[in-house]
Amino acid sequence: FSQYGLGGYMTELKEWSANLAFHVQVALSIAMGLGVDYGIYMVSRLREEMKATGGDWAESLQNTLSTTGSAVIVSVVVLLGSFVPLMNTELANTWSVSLYISEALILDVITALTILPLLVLWLKPKFVFKPGE
Repeated sequence: FSQYGLGGYMTELKEWSANLAFHVQVALSIAMGLGVDYGIYMVSRLREEMKATGGDWAESLQNTLSTTGSAVIVSVVVLLGSFVPLMNTELANTWSVSLYISEALILDVITALTILPLLVLWLKPKFVFKPGE
C-alpha cells in the first residue's frame, strides 16, 4: 500500500485526476512486484522456520532475518547499484523512474524486514503458525 502513496507523491498535482504519468505507472509496477517478492520470500522462510523450530516465534524470526533478510538486503543493494546511476541522465522520464524505483526499493526492504513480521505476528495467519494443517 505504501507504493500507492509514493506513486501519488511522484505524480504532479495536475495529473491527480486518476491519471498517473506513464513512466510512473511503469515504475509503480516494478516497485510493487519487487515489494511483493520480498514479502513472499520473508513469509515463506518464516513459515519454514516456524515448522523447524516447533513454533518458536523469536527463534524463527531471528533465523529468517539472518538468512532471507540478508538475501533481501543484498538484492536491494544490487538493484540500487543499477538504478542509481540512471539518475545521471538528462532524460526526465528515465531520471524519474530511477528515482522512484530507488526510493521504492528502500521502502520495500524496510517494510519487508520490519512491518511485515509485525503484521504476521499480530494477525497470526494459519499458514504460518500452523503449517502442517
